Amino acid sequence: MGSSSADEELPSAATLTVKACHELKIDVHSRISDTAGWPCFSSCPFRAGGYTWKIHYWPKGQRSYKSIPFLCRLINAKFSSIYLVLVDEVSEAVKAQTWGFGHRRFIKREDLARSPYLKDDCFIVRVDFCIVKEAVLTPCDDDMQHLGDILSREDGTNDIEFHVSGETFVAHRLVLAAWSSVFRALLFGPTAANNNVIRIDDMDAHVFRALLVYIYTDALPADLEQEDERAMAERLLVAADKYKLQRLKTICEDRLCNHISTSSAATILELSELHQCPGLKKACFEFIDSSTVLFAIIETREFEHLARSCPAITKELISNVIGRNMEKASLFECTGESSHVISIIKTSA
Repeated sequence: MGSSSADEELPSAATLTVKACHELKIDVHSRISDTAGWPCFSSCPFRAGGYTWKIHYWPKGQRSYKSIPFLCRLINAKFSSIYLVLVDEVSEAVKAQTWGFGHRRFIKREDLARSPYLKDDCFIVRVDFCIVKEAVLTPCDDDMQHLGDILSREDGTNDIEFHVSGETFVAHRLVLAAWSSVFRALLFGPTAANNNVIRIDDMDAHVFRALLVYIYTDALPADLEQEDERAMAERLLVAADKYKLQRLKTICEDRLCNHISTSSAATILELSELHQCPGLKKACFEFIDSSTVLFAIIETREFEHLARSCPAITKELISNVIGRNMEKASLFECTGESSHVISIIKTSA
C-alpha cells in the first residue's frame, strides 16, 4: 500500500482550521481479498494535519458487514472529522467515535469489483481531514518588541561582537547572560574573554541570527518559514542545546516531530539521542512501529550512519519493533522478521 499527504492551514479570528488529505493506494486487491479469515491490513503511520494517523482496511469486510470497511486511527491525540473519497465520489461525512473513525459500509465488494475505480487490480482511497484547533488570541508583547528593536540598532549600547561564518553580529552581554548560562560563563565567568569580539566556527550565520532573535524576542524570525523548516529546526536544536536554551530546544523538537518520515526518521532519531531529546525519540519510535516501516528506513543511508554512530539506540529500536511484532504474532511471522532485521543491522554496522 502506498500513500502521500498534503496539508493546508487556514487562519481565522479565534480558531485554526487545518485541512489535510492523504491518498492510500491498495495494490493486488484480488490477492489480498483471497486471504483466509477476516484479515485487516494497516498502512504505515503518516503525518497529516499535525497528527500521526494509520488507515486500517478490511478487504473481505467484517463478519457483520458485506461492505469494505475503512478505519482511520489517530495516534495519541484528539480529533475532529474526516471524509472518505473514492476517486471523485464523496461518501457521507464521518462523525468522531471513541478511539478512531472510519466508514464501515464504504463500498460493497461487488460494487467495487464492477466499478471503474478498480484498475489493474488497484484502487486509491483519499482521506480528507478537517481539524479545528482552538487559538487563544493574545495582545502583542510590546516589551519583547522593544527588546528586539535594540538588537537591530547599533546605537552604542551593544558591547559584544560575534564573528560567525563571515558575518558580524552585535549584541548585549547582559541580555545574553540573562537567557543562557553558557553565555553567562563565556561573557562573565572566570574564563571570560578579555576582548569584545568572539569567533564562532561551528555554526552557520543564519542559525546564529535566529538564535539571537529568539533570545531578544522570545520568538523565531518571521521569515524562518520560508526556509527548509526541518533543516533549520535540526540546526537550531543543536544550537539551543549548546547554549542551554531549553524552551527553544523544545520548540525545535516539536517542529521536527512533524517531519518524521521513512527518509528522515534515522537522522532525527540520531539527533534525539545525541542531544537528549526524549520526546523526539518517543515520536520516532511511535512512527517506526512495525517491521514494514523499519525495513523502509533500513534501506536509507541515514540508517547506516545511525547504526554506526549510535549502536545502542539502534538496538533499542530493533528490540522495540520486534516486541511489537510479537504482540501481533497472529498476523506476522515474528521470528523470521526479527532474524532478517538483526542480520541487516550486523551487515551495516
